[in-house]
Amino acid sequence: MINGGVGYKNVFFRAMGGGFRFGPDDFWTGFRGSVAWKFFRELPFSLDLGLGGGYAFAKAPNEIHKALNRANGKRYVRSYNYKESLDISAEVRANIYGVFTQIGIPVHYFMKHDEPTVLWQVGYAYKF
Repeated sequence: MINGGVGYKNVFFRAMGGGFRFGPDDFWTGFRGSVAWKFFRELPFSLDLGLGGGYAFAKAPNEIHKALNRANGKRYVRSYNYKESLDISAEVRANIYGVFTQIGIPVHYFMKHDEPTVLWQVGYAYKF
């Protein structure tokens, strides 16, 4: 996962992306971007309020579906489950000494399949 941003005074733009691959039909990937207004930026603690958007896709094997297809000798169902979303969300991010937590509530979905209702991130960001 990579997370980067650029800011001027109290306005910040962030972009993040990442992914992980476990096997041919077992992976996740996604990216997000956001524009936020930073409060208390002179202090070790800060609070960001903003608007973001992103795309995510995840695919995982479904052993029951694989067994059903093997038993019938044909492919009747997909051998994997997937999740996909493309959204715009309202976001709140709290930072203290570089450690952050961010919560996003999607307000509009352009594309959805088994989509999340709350987006949550935790991490450490070094500022220079």
